Amino acid sequence: MSELFDAFASFLGLVGRPLGLIEDAYPGPFWGLLLLASFGLGIAGAVQHMRRKQISIGGTIVGSKGHTDPSGATMWRSATAVQRRPSLNPLDGRPVILRAFIPPALVVLAWLYVYAWPLLAAGILAVLGLAGYGLYRAISLRKHRRQLVYPMTAALARAFGQQEWQLTGVKVPLDYTETGAVVVLPLPDHWDDSHAAKAAQIVAARLGGEWAAEPSRRAPYTLTLIRKPEESQHVREVVRPIATALAPVLAQTPAEILRDVVLPERWDEPGATLRIPVPDGWRERQFAEVVEIVTERLGGRWDRALSERAPYVLTLIRRQPEPDYVVEVIRPMADALAVATGQSSDEILDAMAISHDWDNPECEILLPLPSHHRPHHINDVVAIVHERLGGDWAFLRSDTAPYQLTLWHQPPEPDYIVEIVKPMVAALAVAYGKTPAEILPTVEVPEEWKEETAQVVIGLPDEYRPEHVSQARRIVAERLGGDWASRVSDRKPFAVTFSHKPQPPTYVAVADVQDLILSSTETECALVGIGADNEPIITYHQKESPHTALSARTQQGKSTVNRGLVAQYWFQGGSQVMIDVKEDSFEGCDIFPDVEIYNDPRRLDLMWVAIHRVCREFEARRGKERGPKPWRPLYLHLEEQNLFSLYINRWWTRIRENPEKIEELCIANPVIAGILEDYLVSGKMPKICPVWDDITTLLLAAGGYNIHVISTYQKLTAAAAGGGADPGLGGALREMYGIKMLTGFNASTWGTVVDSKPIPPCPTRKGQWVLAVNGINRLFQAPNWSLEEMHPFLERGLAVRAQRAAELSPELSPGGGARSYVEITAPQEDKGTEDTTHPAGAAQTPSQSPVEAPLEGNVLPFRTRPAAPAEDKEMAPLSAPVTTDYGPEPKVHRYTLEEAVNEGVVPETYAWWHKERQRAKARAKNGQPHIPFPAGVKLGRAEKYTAEELRDWHAKRRAEGTGSV
Repeated sequence: MSELFDAFASFLGLVGRPLGLIEDAYPGPFWGLLLLASFGLGIAGAVQHMRRKQISIGGTIVGSKGHTDPSGATMWRSATAVQRRPSLNPLDGRPVILRAFIPPALVVLAWLYVYAWPLLAAGILAVLGLAGYGLYRAISLRKHRRQLVYPMTAALARAFGQQEWQLTGVKVPLDYTETGAVVVLPLPDHWDDSHAAKAAQIVAARLGGEWAAEPSRRAPYTLTLIRKPEESQHVREVVRPIATALAPVLAQTPAEILRDVVLPERWDEPGATLRIPVPDGWRERQFAEVVEIVTERLGGRWDRALSERAPYVLTLIRRQPEPDYVVEVIRPMADALAVATGQSSDEILDAMAISHDWDNPECEILLPLPSHHRPHHINDVVAIVHERLGGDWAFLRSDTAPYQLTLWHQPPEPDYIVEIVKPMVAALAVAYGKTPAEILPTVEVPEEWKEETAQVVIGLPDEYRPEHVSQARRIVAERLGGDWASRVSDRKPFAVTFSHKPQPPTYVAVADVQDLILSSTETECALVGIGADNEPIITYHQKESPHTALSARTQQGKSTVNRGLVAQYWFQGGSQVMIDVKEDSFEGCDIFPDVEIYNDPRRLDLMWVAIHRVCREFEARRGKERGPKPWRPLYLHLEEQNLFSLYINRWWTRIRENPEKIEELCIANPVIAGILEDYLVSGKMPKICPVWDDITTLLLAAGGYNIHVISTYQKLTAAAAGGGADPGLGGALREMYGIKMLTGFNASTWGTVVDSKPIPPCPTRKGQWVLAVNGINRLFQAPNWSLEEMHPFLERGLAVRAQRAAELSPELSPGGGARSYVEITAPQEDKGTEDTTHPAGAAQTPSQSPVEAPLEGNVLPFRTRPAAPAEDKEMAPLSAPVTTDYGPEPKVHRYTLEEAVNEGVVPETYAWWHKERQRAKARAKNGQPHIPFPAGVKLGRAEKYTAEELRDWHAKRRAEGTGSV
């Protein structure tokens, strides 16, 4: 600090210390004397200031421009303010009382600071709040002027034909939206009514609401506008629309009606009164129109009364509300009856008798009939009652006038009659060319028609033909389900009597059907079991449907049925690819040559490739012409597809957003790399695994090329059929399975999978299934295709299969198009592996690569079921050392040329490597001597190489003696 400041501080200390001692000793006298002294000081300052002020003499203030203030108010302002001189003094231009007030105010503030500082703080806050409010008002006023007053002034100037500066004195309060707000507008000296109307119109348009205008009659002319009270919502939304609608009816203006009409706000209560003024020259028809308008606008029903003398007033009184059933049911029915019988609805309502419980079987309805009624009127009345109230009604007409129709309930028909018998009769009517009413009396269906002893009788026309009998058999099988034996009567009345066939056997061994299967010469079919009356149940892929679906809960025998299908398709010479994420569903099927089994859930990529190869075979067949021999049947078995859908979708979700996992997948499977090539180029993987594209293609189009899909589900849902890609697509794919076998189902599952009625009872015996084909359901007992019973079938079937396979085309016939990707070969000798042996003792040989494996006489890659449960069946990543029959898949890191140079894996520059690769490829194309550049792996547009490949090529290039940078 400076010495001067120190001296000043010392001086203040010397002065303040004695004052502090006095204040401590005598606080009351000290502050009292100090306050008196401040008053004296303030008065002295005010007097001194008054001496220097301008003085008013004779009503005129002496001083510069003082004559412009005739009120003499400048006596109390400073001379500098009067003389318009600039000053930094905040008191200049303020009343002189402020000068006398300041010293006492300072003493009071000092006392408050010492003894009551909270009160001082509150006062300061109050002052600040008042100042803030003033500032807010000033800002609002400025905004109000700029946004409202000035634009309205400009509009008025244009309307009056004046300049804006000529219009002064436009006054619009901030609260102009309040009722009673006053707006003052200046009018030109030459104003007339048009000017006032324009000004009122501008104000109404800009400020809204309605305004009462009062122009002044003396100069300066102004127009005072006062805001009228706004109409209530009740008047605006209810009364005014009614007045507008009544105006043309009563030949009055809406304003005249609105002025005198009386409608309470609670007009929807019973007893509410509406009073409407009526002109002297009223007519009776006007009242009906008024009541109609009021009823339409306000609803309900109204009684009317007219005053006896002028001025006439029509009074409408709201009736008690009618019950809901009268408003919603009875009154609309009365309107319909009025149209049908030519009566008025009011006449029908007054004469009819009906209670609210018309559903009661004991309820009776009484309806009036016109005196000139005809039979069709009665039929129309009964039809309307049946349509409006439901149920079946009997009726009786009175014999004398006034004619009435009495209706009562008929006993309801059983549900099975309504849901089963009548639709079946309608179908028979179409087949016979008769009406359902003619056929219904000849049909006998007991309520317990599902029992084994039940019989169903279907009447035949007297002139029936054999096709009528076959139509009856088909319709009964479709509508009632099950297997029926039929017998036609030999004399009138002709009828077909149906009885249940004997139930399927309780157990069927493979030996029971082995001779039947081996002696058959048909292909692309399978004996799935023995049905009622020991009838063989056979499914035909060419005659019935190319694809088959099994739907059953777990442990219901799906694997047993699938083993039987595999055995029969193999015997008929077909080739088969099996996808089994459950691992053991096709256990034992490895004894059959010419099948492929993919059952390692940790290598879903191989399952994908197998399905894709089947799809490629379809594409190859589609591009070729058929040869003299039929295509060899190719079957794709998708076992446990609910689980497969879950696994493949979860696996794809885990790797699709991970470039490293995608790269590993493409390196491990060049086929998948080719599938994903376009996606790798775009840099965006599909949301759903592309394997579902192949499955969709096969289900929709491959059946005509002897390629069939056999899918097994725990429940055939749309999501599982389509992989969850699209519910609509999944539903369409589910319909591609024309052959469906179900067991262990409930009504919901049947409705979802088959969607036909009636729903057959679910089999309760182990091995029993329901076959649903073309709307006909048959119960059968599936053979027990156990491992022990399959070996004899294989031994007897090898020779017969070799003969059959020679009758089928082993490969695509000559013609245009690409070569078949999946090679369908004839049966060949077993070549052996260490893991799986055939009954003859010869082992099988795995193919060279799990990715490019053809459909030959071997099983690839098959994981036998371990003796003990596996510790972890979780799907492993491709980089994990998964042990399969073909060994673990090592993880090898690959680089693009740019990555290899940047990471220091190889010497030289990227430009050198790029140039040398182009030169090597060009020499190879032209047949010139060169060192072959590594083939690498193509991922999208990029080619990647291992470090060993690049280093080995670089060493050979340097040994050649040229090209080193």
